[in-house]
This record gives sequence, C-alpha cells and structure tokens, in this order.
Amino acid sequence: MNITETNRRIAEQFNEAFNRGDLDAAAGYFAEDCQNHGRKVGRAGVRMVLGEIKTNFPDAKLETLNSVAEGEWVVVRCGYSGTHRGTSRFSGRWRNARRRAAHGSNLRGSAHPHVPRARWQDR
Repeated sequence: MNITETNRRIAEQFNEAFNRGDLDAAAGYFAEDCQNHGRKVGRAGVRMVLGEIKTNFPDAKLETLNSVAEGEWVVVRCGYSGTHRGTSRFSGRWRNARRRAAHGSNLRGSAHPHVPRARWQDR
C-alpha cells in the first residue's frame, strides 16, 4: 500500500473508532499538537469535543461517502447522523441530526508519520 492509500485508510479508521464509541482511539488518530479549524487544540482538545458529541448524540455515526487522497492530504466526504439526547449548546433543532460534511486532514510533519496535524471541515 502506498503512502496516499495509507493516509486515506487512517482517515477512515478515525470514523470507525468514533462509530464504535472508542473516543480515545479516535483522538489517537490526531497528532499531540494538532490544529482544528486553524486553532491549536491538541489531542486532548479533540478528545473533549468527541466526548461532547457522543454525550449529546450517543448514537452519532459517521459514514464515509467517498474520499480523495493525494500525498499528505486526505479529504473525506461523510454523512453524520445522531439523535440529540443531551443538554449542550446544540439547539433543539438538532433533535434528529443528519448532515453531510467534508473533512480535510494534512498528515505532513506529524509526530506520528500518519496522524493528522491539521484538520478542517466544510459543510
């Protein structure tokens, strides 16, 4: 498997870990010093956000619809679904959420050679 396919598989494994509810494993797919939406949040920050999502949407799932990878970049277009059961800042209009988003990851310069250092999302 070449580096591009390895990077694509890592992005997909994040979704798989999230869907299993293994948030430590999901956060482990991010570099210790990673950025999210241009802000340095680190792995601990990613884990905190994932925990909030699963607390408020316990049945949350990410479905990989398709992906594109080239070298250090991977973009995964995915579907998100979940039922709001919490009391977070998410409004009631998200009671039964279904969204599509594209998540981009840059795997260059990571502490682990295949762990995203930067991530962005577009809806």
